[in-house]
Amino acid sequence: MRCPGLLILLLLFSSPPWAYANSDLYDTLEKQIGSAPDKVLQQATPLLAQATKQGNAEEQLRALALIVMSALNLGDFDQAGEKIQQGLTLAKQSNLDNQLASFLIYNAQLLTIRGQDIKALESINPAISLAKILDDDLLLSEALATRGQVLMNQELHAVALKDLLVAQQIMETIPDLDISLLGDLYNEIAMSYMSTGNHKNAIALLKKSLLITDPDDLRAITVTKYNIASCYLDLGQYAQAKKLFSETQALTEQIHDKQGMAMLVGGYAKLLLAQDRLKQAVPLLEKAIDLFDELNLPVSQTNLLLLLADTERQLGYLEKAERHLQQAATFLETLKMPSLHIKLLKSQSELAAARHDYQKAYELLKKEESLEQGTRKKTQQKQLSLLQARFDFALKDSENRLLKQASARQSERSRIITGAAIIIILIITAAYAYENRLKRKMALLALQDDLTGAANRRQITSRLREEMERAKRYQHPLSIAMVDLDHFKHINDKYGHDTGDKVLKYFANAAKATIRSQDLIGRVGGEEWLFIFPHAEAGEARNILKRLASRYANNNITGINPSDSLTFSVGITELHADDLCMEDPLRRADNALYEAKNNGRNQILIAT
Repeated sequence: MRCPGLLILLLLFSSPPWAYANSDLYDTLEKQIGSAPDKVLQQATPLLAQATKQGNAEEQLRALALIVMSALNLGDFDQAGEKIQQGLTLAKQSNLDNQLASFLIYNAQLLTIRGQDIKALESINPAISLAKILDDDLLLSEALATRGQVLMNQELHAVALKDLLVAQQIMETIPDLDISLLGDLYNEIAMSYMSTGNHKNAIALLKKSLLITDPDDLRAITVTKYNIASCYLDLGQYAQAKKLFSETQALTEQIHDKQGMAMLVGGYAKLLLAQDRLKQAVPLLEKAIDLFDELNLPVSQTNLLLLLADTERQLGYLEKAERHLQQAATFLETLKMPSLHIKLLKSQSELAAARHDYQKAYELLKKEESLEQGTRKKTQQKQLSLLQARFDFALKDSENRLLKQASARQSERSRIITGAAIIIILIITAAYAYENRLKRKMALLALQDDLTGAANRRQITSRLREEMERAKRYQHPLSIAMVDLDHFKHINDKYGHDTGDKVLKYFANAAKATIRSQDLIGRVGGEEWLFIFPHAEAGEARNILKRLASRYANNNITGINPSDSLTFSVGITELHADDLCMEDPLRRADNALYEAKNNGRNQILIAT
């Protein structure tokens, strides 16, 4: 889980090398950016005026850097953008390459915040070239880390991680380095791990970052603890998440961080939602939305409005859900964010279905699917543009070095050709992967259960084979569960098959709302289901299914007498090292399920 309003600040806390002049006031202010950016901004403004009056370009740039970093920390992106452009112009006019590289990095970071990744890459590549020419390892590592973030935003995770790890290697060799800078970089690498679902490695790296972060940099500590808590929340470890959220709250209140408090309130709400405490989550979501409204952060506000509407729909507050979806739609009229439009259409479709307007629900679902396909195509084109821009930069950078290193011309030319070939292969591979994804999506329509929309037997067993191979290759835990709805035949006989179908649909929807994003569910028989839990041990799978049992029992299916309680029986097993085929864990799970049913049903048993 990401924390967009805070995480982007991590690379901004470090000052460029030229900022360490013999000035006690500047040194003091630079150290306070992470804990008191508002105070730094107040004091840096007259410093800029004084330096401008004196005509001292270096002092002007130093004051501008203080204002930029403080404004970014405070979320004042307009002021940050204005001062960055002043800094770029002044650095070019004064031929101060170190400062120019620093402001190019700031500019790329701001463009990344605003979602302008192509422009961000165009800004960061010259900064990398300047850092190499200046032989400045700190500038180079910061620039590479920023480019890694841009690529990660576009889901080019492998290429992004390469830049981040190179930045780490460079930074770890810098003598007398402020160790907190390395902690900031650890945070960014951890975010890359989180993006790919590798939460355990992310937590280890975030904890390592905490150990080396300056104890006075409360903002950096707050951000890191928030993200560790988010990891625990994704992993279903709610006690640890709540403890860290509490610690983060104390720090956030201490430094009067409004944006951090808004994120934290939203985090508490998500924790309650994960525990099926929907009613308690509603006021927290409303408070977080109000806080983001005060901060003028419509993206975060829209995300929470959609989450609030979905929660209200599940609680049966359909009019309130409608009103909040309309608010979200109003924001999206000015936000060019297809991913949020897709979420909105999905929420509107589910609300229409809750009102039994299935025709409207179907039409909205088709719009969602069409928009998603178009968005994926645009995303693919954008990814290719990013790769092309990176290739163009690499080619130009190499040509410049060839001119300066005539003695190594032949070897450099070979390196260009090799690099070009690699980039071209990446572009072709990306295009081929996109075509394959489209084909797989078309094939998926034939691999879904028509009634519930869950994967059918063919699809879920195919995915089980894949997850088993992946778990064995990377030595990750993997759990599976066989689930059977108790007394389902009685429901069919007593209420009819239409009601039975409602029960199956409700169970499938409840399961999808309960399991983690990486988990899988498929219908393998009439009332039999197979669950796959990657990166989860049996105990964690059991906790997820316990939450599902509670949600299933507290159903709102019309026409069923409350005396006919809805329950299910479960058999769980973990993947063993000696499992040769998927039939081995399936047999153990099925045996545990059989035992649970024989012991009176409504039980979750783990195979021994």
